[in-house]
Amino acid sequence: MPSTNKTPNFGLNQWLGTDTFARTDFNADNLAIDSALAHLSDGLKVIDPLGKNLYNLILQNYYDGKYTGYKKALMFDGFLDYAGIASISEGLYRSNNNLTFDNVGYSSYKSISSPSGEENSDHLTRSWTPEYCTLASAISFFLRSSNTNATLTVTIKDDRGEVVGTATKVGGLPSSQTLFTVAFSNPVYFTAGRKYTIDVSCTSKVYLRVDRTNYWDIYFELVCSPTIRDSGTCVSLAADIGNDYIRAIGWVRHTRGIVGLGLDVGGSNLDFSLIETIPTYALNKAACEESSFELDIPPGLSGDTAVRLFMDKNGDENMVVYDYGVLFI
Repeated sequence: MPSTNKTPNFGLNQWLGTDTFARTDFNADNLAIDSALAHLSDGLKVIDPLGKNLYNLILQNYYDGKYTGYKKALMFDGFLDYAGIASISEGLYRSNNNLTFDNVGYSSYKSISSPSGEENSDHLTRSWTPEYCTLASAISFFLRSSNTNATLTVTIKDDRGEVVGTATKVGGLPSSQTLFTVAFSNPVYFTAGRKYTIDVSCTSKVYLRVDRTNYWDIYFELVCSPTIRDSGTCVSLAADIGNDYIRAIGWVRHTRGIVGLGLDVGGSNLDFSLIETIPTYALNKAACEESSFELDIPPGLSGDTAVRLFMDKNGDENMVVYDYGVLFI
């Protein structure tokens, strides 16, 4: 017979010592439990698509240039530019609004085949957007100086105005036009697709060969080597999204290769666990794979949050990442 007492939520039997019971009582309880678990399972199946649909919606607005306001619980990048990237490994770069590996690189570089003029000043500047990635150890100019003891300084700035390289030569400047090489104090990494400013200054007037057909651009050459890599990491700009989240779910849409996600929170590095990789489509309708990840956040963390995207060719040089997103719960 049924028990004297019942559980408060599902009315399951709670027998007293004086109660008698039958097999039908157990069967009824099992059916109730099975039904409840089925409803729970169906609910969980809905949560994941809802999260991905939100992710897709935000990314589509991002691509379309629609302002949707600051999203505290979502960090993502569709790689329309480098604005959301704090750092990127050698050999990784943006191409056609995707993140991929440079499999070519510059082994040497000349800005044009032959400079067609000469410009004199104590300060000359030009901009340059490399087509490939490269690591440069020195830069060369065709130049002459009326004061061979002058100091020549070369400063390289990226598209955020940050100095990424310097080269200085004190004295020993040529008095007649010569291809003159100045070594960088540290090798300078140039990422394909980013705009760099090359600033040349001298303590006295210096004469440099220029390209008259292109707004008097300074002619230069790089002593460099390609940066072809099999794996790399892209780290987002850190954001203040608070630290009251306890869980994070992430997605990376990619073609080929292996991807991973991590968080950098106030100096603590956390790695996501891979849930699954399934076939899907990117926002540009390209067939691709979507790898999903999960991470339980330990308590007590504080500070800004950055997303770390890991990429590995896994033997396929045509690997592409279309976008990633992380939802904070």
